[in-house]
Amino acid sequence: MTRTLEIRDGDVVIARSTGKLAFIENKTKARQSMRRLLNLAAPRGAGIDEVIGTVPESSFALSAQIQRNVRRAFDELSRAQRGAQLIDRTAEERLSSLARMYVVPARINGVVSSTGYAMRVDVLTVAGESVTIGFQLATPQGG
Repeated sequence: MTRTLEIRDGDVVIARSTGKLAFIENKTKARQSMRRLLNLAAPRGAGIDEVIGTVPESSFALSAQIQRNVRRAFDELSRAQRGAQLIDRTAEERLSSLARMYVVPARINGVVSSTGYAMRVDVLTVAGESVTIGFQLATPQGG
């Protein structure tokens, strides 16, 4: 089993009860690995910031590009986890498959946004547990 520092909003977490660094493992570690993957720039991560930093041709084109980037980055992370024999990772923290992914125009006050997108990624761990991450993306206004 491995554990790692808990990171929240880019900062290392200190446990309030003990004043010591907070560590995570198992499914919580898998969720943090996926969050990190989605936040990293390509080639090590999904490079979502590079995609949303452009004015999209269409919402479909942007959605498709984000999904391609996430799949590529997930496959690389999964392959790296399988190849890392030096670390004894539990089945709960190793990512197995990308179960579902949605990237759709967001609704803001009931109106479909032309610059905002909602994203949800569901992955399965080797232990068969589901890990879900969801968030909002924003693109620049079209010119």
